[in-house]
Amino acid sequence: ANGEVELRHYGAIKLATKATGVDVTGDLRLADGGELQLGTGNDLTIQHNGSDSFIDNDTGSLFFRNYSNNEGILFQTDNGSGGLATYLHADGATGEVSIRHYGAVKLATKAGGVDITGNLGLVDSGTLNIGTDDDLKIYHNGTHGFIANETGDMYLRQLTIDGRMLFQLDDGAAGTDNYIVLNGATGEVELRYGNAIKLATKAGGVDISGTLTATDF
Repeated sequence: ANGEVELRHYGAIKLATKATGVDVTGDLRLADGGELQLGTGNDLTIQHNGSDSFIDNDTGSLFFRNYSNNEGILFQTDNGSGGLATYLHADGATGEVSIRHYGAVKLATKAGGVDITGNLGLVDSGTLNIGTDDDLKIYHNGTHGFIANETGDMYLRQLTIDGRMLFQLDDGAAGTDNYIVLNGATGEVELRYGNAIKLATKAGGVDISGTLTATDF
């Protein structure tokens, strides 16, 4: 009456032909190396070879789609302790894509750019390029560190009210000292030796602590 062919197991329908194809009730099993082939030219195949599993697309792009409102696509794998963790999450509720380490978010896209949790590591001579034309570069070549600006002036700004800008170097004893201090509270520039102020700019000129030695006056 309905044109169907039914395959049954102990009377229970397991496969039934339909006008649009077939309906399968239960599992569809393929032996190792057997492929589920999709498309007229078998362009998409899914298989397990006994050791690893593969999804292979031979024509066009491969799309992963989730039409469920405010839901996501999650890529999960072993967490190193016998469980599962999410490593990549495309979140339809927030618009974010998050890259994770054992489930903990390390990089997340935002409307204004990206948020990074933790350190951003670059190998020696790897460069952090800033600006449309990579005009500002920050890198370490394995021996020295560099901040290089290639267009316009370079500004170092401290915008905290009454804040200071401090230039620190090794103190010769495994610590650091201030060598130059720009003091937003007083307007002074301080030049120091061993963290002790030796020259400070003032409204009326400069103050010098200690001896001023010159080769000529």
